[in-house]
Amino acid sequence: MKAAFTYTKIIGFVMAFCSITSLSAQNNAGLGTATPNASAILEMQSTTQGVLVPRMTAIQRLAVPVNASTEGLLVYDLDSLCFFYYKVSTGWTSLCNSGGVGPTGPAGPTGAAGTAGPTGSNGINGISCWDLNGNGVNDPSEDVNTDGNWDALDCAGAVGAAGPTGAAGSTGANGINGINCWDLNGNGINDPAEDVNTDGNWNAADCAGAAGPTGAAGPTGAVGATGVAGPVGPTGPVGATGAAGPTGTAGATGATGSMGPTGSVGATGAAGANGATGPTGPMGPTGAAGATGAVGANGATGPTGAVGAAGATGATGPTGQTANVSSVSLAADYTVNTAAWANVAGMSVTFTATKTTALLVFSSSGFAYTNSMAYVQFRVRNGATTLGGTNTLTQNYDDITGTITPWSCTFTKNITGLTVGNTYTFQVQAQRGGIYGTYDAVIQAATQPDTHHMTLSVIQ
Repeated sequence: MKAAFTYTKIIGFVMAFCSITSLSAQNNAGLGTATPNASAILEMQSTTQGVLVPRMTAIQRLAVPVNASTEGLLVYDLDSLCFFYYKVSTGWTSLCNSGGVGPTGPAGPTGAAGTAGPTGSNGINGISCWDLNGNGVNDPSEDVNTDGNWDALDCAGAVGAAGPTGAAGSTGANGINGINCWDLNGNGINDPAEDVNTDGNWNAADCAGAAGPTGAAGPTGAVGATGVAGPVGPTGPVGATGAAGPTGTAGATGATGSMGPTGSVGATGAAGANGATGPTGPMGPTGAAGATGAVGANGATGPTGAVGAAGATGATGPTGQTANVSSVSLAADYTVNTAAWANVAGMSVTFTATKTTALLVFSSSGFAYTNSMAYVQFRVRNGATTLGGTNTLTQNYDDITGTITPWSCTFTKNITGLTVGNTYTFQVQAQRGGIYGTYDAVIQAATQPDTHHMTLSVIQ
């Protein structure tokens, strides 16, 4: 009887739905509203009723046939008290585990202890928190932390935000004193050789490297083209008219015209009225025109017009090329006293190639003590490769009495085959030789810097 009543209600609901659809002449329906939203196939409105989806146990839910056509199927699980929806890729998924865990609310006041109720019968085993689809099987996707175990660690929520930084710890004890920069051998003693600038003091001034020579000035850029000439200024006003020349001499008066004939004498009558005056004779011809007066002097020249505006300045020529110079000079006195090649201390240049070629420049000067044939030689090495060198006599056979002889030498060479970006170190080496006497070569770069030196430069 109850089943028949339920079927009757369902049939009535379907008929009502069909009736609503038919009456509204649109592809949706509404329950509790006459104007369902156009984007919804069914809109329900109520403030006193809800929607009940099918309710079943976990065993019943897992027995429901599902496949790709049932994607999105929704039921309420009575065992876990959670909604489950079906998704082909993950199976049955609980909505109770779909969101992150919210913050714990504040604890309410402890209520009064109630009377103990009777012990209930054992309930069925609940679903483990990591069993997302509730099938009782440890599925690979449910090992959330991928540690090979299915346990409560797979149910942990996201890691919380980092707490505030703790207060700074107390300052540690002072470390031991470091080695002074001039203490080259680290023995804590001011050795004579460590007074590099020979001023009798051992301090940071002994750690400063020698100043490299000033790089060669780049060539002067080409002179820019001359600007366009400005327009010619306007013509000055016309000068004032010169004074008029003097009037020419008046021409001669023309001849008097001929007199008219005398009229006949009339009878002496009463004195008549005076006769009318006869007409004036014609005027004589005009005299010749006088000579033209001399031309007056030219008027003063008007002022010069204003100078036109200066033309625009021509464009500046391109900047000359800048050279990269790496250089070192001998800072201390040095004596070449070995018959085999030896590095000259402090005479190496380390640089990073900016081009595939570089100009190597070396020069040195000093003096020697000898009374026989003697010579000194220098070379520059890149590791085990000799880049070039030079040599010079420091004495000859003519000076058998023994003298102090000054000497100097230099060489320049273009180095090729460098790799741009690579770092190179060029080292100066020296040796000396002779036949008789003391034939050491001395370079007193520190005590006689005006006449003694040694410099190595790499120019790119």
